[in-house]
Amino acid sequence: KKEMLEKTVRDMVGVLAVVNAAEAGDWDKAAAYFYGSTGKSGSTTYGRAEKRCANYGTCTGQGGEAAVNTAIGQALTSKNSADIIKQLKVLYSQNVLRYANLIDQKIGAPEDLIEIIGEGQAFWRILKPWLTDADARKVFDRMFSTVYTPQAANNYNYCIAKKYIDAFLTSTMGTA
Repeated sequence: KKEMLEKTVRDMVGVLAVVNAAEAGDWDKAAAYFYGSTGKSGSTTYGRAEKRCANYGTCTGQGGEAAVNTAIGQALTSKNSADIIKQLKVLYSQNVLRYANLIDQKIGAPEDLIEIIGEGQAFWRILKPWLTDADARKVFDRMFSTVYTPQAANNYNYCIAKKYIDAFLTSTMGTA
């Protein structure tokens, strides 16, 4: 679907713009790409994190914003591109977990499932270059495939996703 492609491109371009500007030392540009003109817009990386903390009731940062956003804001202020990348990994790991869980919830409603798989695929494509475990990549490629029927048994998608995401975050952050 056109919407799935647009979502993938919008998120991927935003993430790459933030990372590239930060790694080039253009901190004002990195901040502009991160926050966007409206801040809470779902089309910005900042807005994506706000959606996740609203989904899970985890808005604990400054003024009730997503903790990931607070951490990225601090990394922008301290001019630390490595910390920005770490927090982007956390954010897109959260997104992948959310959509793995939604696949499990909608397994009996195929009319809703393709959209959920497509959105999960968009987030997986952003996380994929950072997640180098070959087994995990195979699992997520299949989980978010629009060609195969999802696995279905006792929250399989969420549980297997959590296993690989926890391992990934432990290696990335030092803790899960």
